[in-house]
Amino acid sequence: MVISIVVSPGFTAYLVEVETFETPVQIPDDGWVYDEETRRWCIEFPAEPLKESFVKKYGILNRRAEVGVIFSHEYLFPQVDDGEYVFESKGYVETSYDRGKTWWVLDEYDDTTLDSVRDAYTTLTSCSIWIRFTVEGTGDTVSTVQGYWCVWDIDIIGDTRGKPPQSIAEIPAASTHWYRNRVTVTIRASDKVGVREIHYLLTRHETVVPGNHETFLVSESGVNKIGYWAIDTLGNEEVPYFFSIAIDLEPPIVQINKPEPGLLLFGNKVPLSLNHTIIIGDFIIEATIFDNVSGIHDVGFYLDGKSIDKTCGEPYTIYCDIRHSGNATVKAIAEDVAHWKSIDSLEILYYNF
Repeated sequence: MVISIVVSPGFTAYLVEVETFETPVQIPDDGWVYDEETRRWCIEFPAEPLKESFVKKYGILNRRAEVGVIFSHEYLFPQVDDGEYVFESKGYVETSYDRGKTWWVLDEYDDTTLDSVRDAYTTLTSCSIWIRFTVEGTGDTVSTVQGYWCVWDIDIIGDTRGKPPQSIAEIPAASTHWYRNRVTVTIRASDKVGVREIHYLLTRHETVVPGNHETFLVSESGVNKIGYWAIDTLGNEEVPYFFSIAIDLEPPIVQINKPEPGLLLFGNKVPLSLNHTIIIGDFIIEATIFDNVSGIHDVGFYLDGKSIDKTCGEPYTIYCDIRHSGNATVKAIAEDVAHWKSIDSLEILYYNF
């Protein structure tokens, strides 16, 4: 099989031929089994302490190209310590540029994974690359835990200075630019050679997650600044995107301060000690209203449900000259920018002819 790779900027444009040798270079009695149907190399362990490996060889005809090693795998590397028996196992992915004389560890694995995952490594080539997958077990020869490692789709792709991934952020629609509850954000990235990881910034904290998508919750009141970008399996990094999510989780505060309990005669307070409010003639309604997050959008004052006046700025004071006789209810209704509403009311005895 021959793969064509376009070299990175800075060199004369041409194609680099990458020759892969499908038959692995075998280490005698290495314990790996190849399945022709699934095209998977698998090994089961431990039967005894071991260090087994198989090698896949790649010939690179141009040493100036940078490549990534990509493969899929599933594994279970047992770690046993029951007080009587001890067994530890690991898997290593290694590379050699001198036909197996010297090996460099690209990554190592232990414990378990339930999913098929995809890993990538970036290396500067020499005339050829050999990739080796090694299982190492140490400890007692007796263990009831069966480990395994299956590897497939081994390939190389270049070059590492190619086109970066493309990401988008998905958020729910809002009636205004303010949300009234916590917001779920999903970042999705795509790339020809595969996305290695997604980075995102929230409240100045950077999070890195493997794979091509991530979902997280934005829950803080106020303006939340978010940035995100992706890196592909060959190390190409996307230019970050930034946006904001404004959240207001609480309604405004409303409190009617005037009229106060007592007798109010044509706008003048009569010095009588009363627990309720009696008003004769026109009077002034005053309220304290504020919102710490999105801010006040609209304030309305009402007498028995009938609008007296509206205002959108301080001071929240209006003049009432509505004709009335008997009991009445004064209300102040405030709405913030996020459309939260709050109401305060006052019961009065009001006469105005």
